[in-house]
Amino acid sequence: LKPVAKGLWRVDGAPVVRAFVPVPMRAVVVQLQGGALWVYAPTELTDGLAAKLAELGKVAHIVAPTQEYEARATEWSAAYPDATVWTAETLSVDGAAAAWKGQLHQIVARTGAKRRAAVFCHRPSRTLIFADLFEVIETKFLPTWTRPIVWFSGTDDSGGHMRPTHRWNRKYDDKVARGRDIEAIMEWGPRGMIPGHGRCFEAHAVRQLERAFRKELRPLRWEAAFQKKEP
Repeated sequence: LKPVAKGLWRVDGAPVVRAFVPVPMRAVVVQLQGGALWVYAPTELTDGLAAKLAELGKVAHIVAPTQEYEARATEWSAAYPDATVWTAETLSVDGAAAAWKGQLHQIVARTGAKRRAAVFCHRPSRTLIFADLFEVIETKFLPTWTRPIVWFSGTDDSGGHMRPTHRWNRKYDDKVARGRDIEAIMEWGPRGMIPGHGRCFEAHAVRQLERAFRKELRPLRWEAAFQKKEP
């Protein structure tokens, strides 16, 4: 557990190999009012991590932000049977955020035609929390021969982007919907950000979002500009 702000920690877990690249995995822990723990994008639950969590409080919420995390969330649920497991689908239900109302901003972002990703912002520290929204992988920590793979994908920390399989979507409506969700996230006014994969930022979160999703945001900005000119 690495402290980020009061009541906020990150967990840098073991990497997972994807397309020959050892992709870093990261979970986030938030201590809610009353002391309950909220765990986002769970990594492997080691004995050491379980012991540190026990010192902080009781795990009450386990969030699987995308389908890729649901198997790991099930493993955590076995260790914490009293905890509620949340998925992008269940988080879309009205009232799902009642347990952390006023403490976390929340949106289930549309990342593709059928893909969804739960994104949060820790309100006290204005820290954006996300998993597969986009990636900023630090290639300096990767084996040399795998670095070009990440550079070619555009997901390295020189800019950051959605992984290619997510962004190569030809349906324009999906990109517009994604852009509107990104605008909603930026309206939270995030300052720092903790991605599930790659480099963390203490500041300039909005700038990173604008750079990563410039193609989705551009038509929305043009639309807004034309609306302002209309009599």
